[in-house]
Amino acid sequence: MKNVFLKLTILAILILSFNTAQAATFTVTKTADMNDGACDADCPLKGTLNAVNDQTKSYPIKVVGDSHTLVLLSDGSVAGWGTCNRGELGPMPGKPRNQVFATALVSIKLPGKAIDIAAGESSSFALLDDGTVVSWGSNLRKMLGNTGSAYQLSNGQNGSETPVKISKLNDIVQIAAAATRAVALKRDGTVYAWGQSENADSPVPIAGLRNISQISVGSTHAMALDASGNVWTWGDNMYGVLGRKTESGTPAQVPGLSDVISISAGSGVSTVVKKDGTVWVWGSNWNGQFGNGSRTAAPVYGGLSNQIETVPQRVPGVQNAVLATSGLRGRHTLVLLKDGSLKGWGNTDWGQLGAGVLGTFQESAIIPKITGVKAVFAVGNNSYAVKNDNTLWIWGADTTGGFPLKVKSAIPKLLGLGTL
Repeated sequence: MKNVFLKLTILAILILSFNTAQAATFTVTKTADMNDGACDADCPLKGTLNAVNDQTKSYPIKVVGDSHTLVLLSDGSVAGWGTCNRGELGPMPGKPRNQVFATALVSIKLPGKAIDIAAGESSSFALLDDGTVVSWGSNLRKMLGNTGSAYQLSNGQNGSETPVKISKLNDIVQIAAAATRAVALKRDGTVYAWGQSENADSPVPIAGLRNISQISVGSTHAMALDASGNVWTWGDNMYGVLGRKTESGTPAQVPGLSDVISISAGSGVSTVVKKDGTVWVWGSNWNGQFGNGSRTAAPVYGGLSNQIETVPQRVPGVQNAVLATSGLRGRHTLVLLKDGSLKGWGNTDWGQLGAGVLGTFQESAIIPKITGVKAVFAVGNNSYAVKNDNTLWIWGADTTGGFPLKVKSAIPKLLGLGTL
């Protein structure tokens, strides 16, 4: 029986290798242990990113993360890779106690279908289709969102490998997280936040925010877009990311900015796209994140003394943009244009701009080598794009553990079985 199974597996791999140009679909399987052919305690849940010619199967629709990565699929399932020693990838049967990085795709079992995902420093979140939110991973920085809960990871730390419902959240339509802050947008346009950066171990309403339609969280601050196209910011004003000259603050509107359709809170920079397709930035330009052909010296922490800009600046040479995304560790920015092409600028140490450039700063907008894109995500030191044919593409840093990239890539690669 084992021989039949192995032959079928080999046949499936051979078939898949001829279909890497087709839609990338996530197939999570339990890999049989070679000792006894059974998947038991010594056989962790593993997965592969298979390219198959079957549009009826699920496909990626969103990618988030930094040190660990989560991907949301069209069928409401969630998978991930990256760091896993604090429960951020959920239960992993058979995982050695000291294992830090997942070496394969990990399926994360949820209590329902997900419609949105978010990832903090060592924590993960999923918005389910009933409007509730579940969290898992580390709770050392108050990120799991339930006051007084007695969490404990398998390594004894404060946290939960199993996704747990956040009791104070319901009727949620969007979630966002980064570092030690998590934010949730309710259907009525109000916003709730929690985590160490908010000094709250369970969701609290953010005063002054009404009619909000979009949220974004960066390394030290958060942004909200209201239905009228105005932008609101709060948090630590490191490097002037709040768009005003106060050290820190509660939510306030960014002055002189209107008609915004997309927001992205990054690392030391804030980026928005306006209705006319132009892109505007403020904060620090020491990684070339203004895309204006220059780069400033690194600002002093706290930032309001030098080398920062609190007034939104237009990124030259970029038109017809529809959304922006900013990498935190990657310190790079990508924008999606109406024609399905991309433009990017900022740090490119790992090739995360996808334009064939490595180990430098791209101070002006450059064109990544990919077209036909419908969604793009700057995640950690990598970038991901979903094309119109639902294939998923990756570029940027190689990953400890060798998944999903064994070596860094400065050009986009299809995230399919034949490219790993």
